[in-house]
Amino acid sequence: MAAGLPVVVSQIGQLPDLIDTGVNGILCPPGDAIALAEALEKLWRSPPLRHTLGQAARQTVIADHTWDVIAQQIFRIASPLPMEVKR
Repeated sequence: MAAGLPVVVSQIGQLPDLIDTGVNGILCPPGDAIALAEALEKLWRSPPLRHTLGQAARQTVIADHTWDVIAQQIFRIASPLPMEVKR
């Protein structure tokens, strides 16, 4: 995804949370070889779809899954809460 390439993945683990089928990749049922072959053929036959899915995949990774983004999330969680000012 970070390379700007379209992905075809099985609907397992956290992948359905990451992939919006038809937007930034294609989800297939696990173990469904026919669905996988159809998804790959769809990409093979459509260069514009490959490009669109690949670019959207890259944007997904850049927006939500870089080390910088993850580090910011960790710092936000780990930082102490601001103290209340007593009057």
